[in-house]
Amino acid sequence: MPNRWPIADGNWSDSAIWSGSIIPTASDDVYANNRIVNIDTNIQVLSLRNASGTGITQGGRFEIYGNYNISASAITATSHVSATPVTLGPGLVTYYGTGSATIIVANLTSSTHGPTLFNSSSGTVNILGNVAAPYNVTTVSTMVINGNTGTINVIGNVTSPSVANAQNYGLINSLTGTINVTGNVVGGSSNGVSPTILNSSFGTINVTGNVLGSPTSLTVAQSAISQTSTGLVNITGTVVGDRASGVSSTSAGTIIVRGPISSSIITNGISSTSTTSTNIFTGPFYNTGSFNAVYAYRMQIIDPASTSWRFDTETTGVSKTLYTANQLPGVPQQSDVRKGVQYNFGLTGSLEMPDPTTVKLGVAVDNTVGSAVLTAQDMFDVLTQDIVQTGSIGETLDNVSTVQTVAATVSAFKV
Repeated sequence: MPNRWPIADGNWSDSAIWSGSIIPTASDDVYANNRIVNIDTNIQVLSLRNASGTGITQGGRFEIYGNYNISASAITATSHVSATPVTLGPGLVTYYGTGSATIIVANLTSSTHGPTLFNSSSGTVNILGNVAAPYNVTTVSTMVINGNTGTINVIGNVTSPSVANAQNYGLINSLTGTINVTGNVVGGSSNGVSPTILNSSFGTINVTGNVLGSPTSLTVAQSAISQTSTGLVNITGTVVGDRASGVSSTSAGTIIVRGPISSSIITNGISSTSTTSTNIFTGPFYNTGSFNAVYAYRMQIIDPASTSWRFDTETTGVSKTLYTANQLPGVPQQSDVRKGVQYNFGLTGSLEMPDPTTVKLGVAVDNTVGSAVLTAQDMFDVLTQDIVQTGSIGETLDNVSTVQTVAATVSAFKV
């Protein structure tokens, strides 16, 4: 695993800027060496770093302006690339393009500082790998920042360290862009306000996966996702509070959750403290102890929805569950209840039943049997009432000639 580093600013594809005049390959650990390298081709390396080492200066970054991809086992920021890593770029890897770049990495992390990745454009950055927020006891730091109107897609889990006194962020959406996570989001611990994902402006956070607040084992904890803006947090999956809420919001933004929401014995699953926020859920909801699954001034249930809300009672181990009318256990479906019959607080049956007098004698219908009796006269009446209609036998025989040849034809006619 040889080390490579640039000895001058320039393009990645230019061998003259690299130590030993050798362009890094898939077996190389690459250090920025306090230089700025423009990635002008798809690259595959063992790692990208900005740490110091023998003959290597701490700092530097890699910039992408075109639609180029990075494949690495690890991308790790060890030193601050910008003075204010929470809100501003650049990062160890910074994207300035308007198209898309894909970063395939086993782990995107930071040992102490950050940001490791910064999207400074209206383009799209795809991260195929896990994002782990850094551990640092003295300096606020972050992993990934969406700093413009672009999009960051993460296919992997986003986590914070489960240690006390860390000040860290996994992902920050700092403007009007969108962050999409397909994976689980887990809160860590912090001695400051630093959730795993922060929506700090008017942008959108979409998560397809489970969201879990900091584990109960921690003494200082933060939410997995926090919203301090009028943006949107949209989750398809389970949200669970542990030592901290799965999702917290202090703004007039919107939270939408399509999936179960649960509290813990010490916190809510979702906490929304703004009196003008919008909170829309499908449920079901599960209270634990005296904590509600959702704490909010305003709340709506997605319509139509079948849901329930379980409450613990004052008796240990005993709970009660409230159900929406279309979800109550043991209640028949509307298609099984006679049409027009109202039942169960607002449901109306839709099953249509025939009149027993129109059903054959003895055939079960409704809660009785049919009483219709067909006589020979009934059958004759049916056969004769349309006997001269177009195409009928009656029409064929009507005014038929008795000439012998025609009579033979009629004689041969059989039904």
